[in-house]
Amino acid sequence: MFGFWRFRGLWIRLFIFAILMNLLTLGYSDYTVNMLPSGSGLSLFGSYFSPRQSLFGTLLIFISSATLISDYWITAIDTHFSQLITTRRSPTWLVRRMLLTTFVFSFVIMLLIQATVLTTINFAVSPVSFQQAVSSQYFMFTNPAWAVVTSFLTHAIGYALLTDFVLMIGLWIKKPFVFRVSGLVIALGMYIGLAMLNTIPIIKNILAYLYLPNLIAPGQVADFGSFALRQEPLLVFTISSCFYIVLILVGAWFWLKRGGDIHD
Repeated sequence: MFGFWRFRGLWIRLFIFAILMNLLTLGYSDYTVNMLPSGSGLSLFGSYFSPRQSLFGTLLIFISSATLISDYWITAIDTHFSQLITTRRSPTWLVRRMLLTTFVFSFVIMLLIQATVLTTINFAVSPVSFQQAVSSQYFMFTNPAWAVVTSFLTHAIGYALLTDFVLMIGLWIKKPFVFRVSGLVIALGMYIGLAMLNTIPIIKNILAYLYLPNLIAPGQVADFGSFALRQEPLLVFTISSCFYIVLILVGAWFWLKRGGDIHD
């Protein structure tokens, strides 16, 4: 992996992202906390990471998929800085490191974001209790400990795969300034765009696994209408992750086959 911690400005962007996510938590709670029972901090936490419930938090996550670490890779390719690396290493080596570094960075960042949001909710909004069952509407398990662990891990993995997916598409985009808005466009396409295709019987089941909420909010599949699947949420998440991994690898492979550098 590359030393992403050395990227100038990355930590400033990350700090702004974390602050906004936590500030949105306070604003979000203003119109939801009265709808939840007392001591329901965990339910509030679960609903905050639900695309159906938390509009602004979800949009911010979509935007960050292209404006944090991924932006540095696309800019490096556009400025031909990547050629300095590929003179000693192959383009395939470079793409592997880009995807791996982006995944690890995004995974860790989403774990930290969830931890800070949960802490903010506990101290500033509603106490977080691990003594009572939680709503299955937002979690895979009603046991609070298992609910939090699986939520942290699946959201982090889903976000990391989304960021890699956006990066893979970004390899085909010529201008960095266009790529910076692509995260939102791509995520909305895999969310709202696919939702508009859910009436096509032949491809409906396949699209259900590509439907973005099944990747980034797998415990909430019951919320997604005709794209809700009969399988256990963890199985749906696993299959959805595999679909996205295949798309990422195939897209990167075609980019390398096309020459590995289209940013002329």
